[in-house]
Amino acid sequence: MESLTPRDVADLKKEILSSVHCALPGIIRSFDAETQTVSVQPALKQGSFLMPVIRDVPVFFPGSRDSAITWPVSEGDECLLIFADTDIDNWFESGDAEEPESARQHSLPDAFAFVGFRSRPNALETFPESASFFGASGGGSGPHDHDDRYYTESEIDTKLAGKADTNHTHNYAAASHTHDDRYFTESEVTTKLAGKSDTGHKHAAGDITSGVLSVARGGTGSSAITWTQTISEIAVAASDCTINSATYCVWGKLAQIHLRITKATAVSGVVDLCTIVAGKRPYYLAPAQWGWNNGALIKASGLVQIYATLNANTTVDIYAFYLVGN
Repeated sequence: MESLTPRDVADLKKEILSSVHCALPGIIRSFDAETQTVSVQPALKQGSFLMPVIRDVPVFFPGSRDSAITWPVSEGDECLLIFADTDIDNWFESGDAEEPESARQHSLPDAFAFVGFRSRPNALETFPESASFFGASGGGSGPHDHDDRYYTESEIDTKLAGKADTNHTHNYAAASHTHDDRYFTESEVTTKLAGKSDTGHKHAAGDITSGVLSVARGGTGSSAITWTQTISEIAVAASDCTINSATYCVWGKLAQIHLRITKATAVSGVVDLCTIVAGKRPYYLAPAQWGWNNGALIKASGLVQIYATLNANTTVDIYAFYLVGN
């Protein structure tokens, strides 16, 4: 494999920093009351494209372990997303201090949602400047209905009608009695449990001695780096273009590509240079670079484009680092 030039290192650093997230405004798409998590659409675009919806995002409700202040969360509510330094999956599942599940940092899946931040069009209709207020955003008060998390008086009466008084009595079996063979004895259950592990047991990294760790579990899905410089195996030139050289390097789903392309005629505007072959295309729209400071795009369809003014027989170098999709 060819060694990386200083420009390659600078390009790679820029690519890595573009995936680091700190805080973003978001719009709620759905709320799960059982897990107190939301699906959120980040409210800022990358270029002209929407960022992906983030799912299973914990929502902040003020409180402690045994108490909390809650409020309804609905589709369309606005929020502030902040992103953890590391992968939060293991903490979220166990509620205890855990090793991160993966090496990702400041990543979209590791978000927390703070509901209540508002854009100007969604500012409160009425804001009490001299007093605290807790209630519906319109500022109303008086008789009101609750949602289906609560029982009405008639519903409670119906449920109580089928219950016994607190001082009622039961007839119990004798303290010492035996069951038939439909049941296991304590010693039989103890013997069966002796060969089982706790449901929450973990394995250390050292326990994994073979195989390939999948992308979903934080791996690359591959145990080796492969690369090729055969142009026909990498891309097909667009009309009036010639691919002089090409290099494609991949490790699991992570790919790096370099293309040197000459455009025969002068052109100004959006220029189609080539199409990357199936199997080496990005999973989503991938930012790229040509020259030292010029942006380029590689679409999920494999089409490579730049926006430029080129003289006849101009040669450009395209560099990109992305996740392989198809």
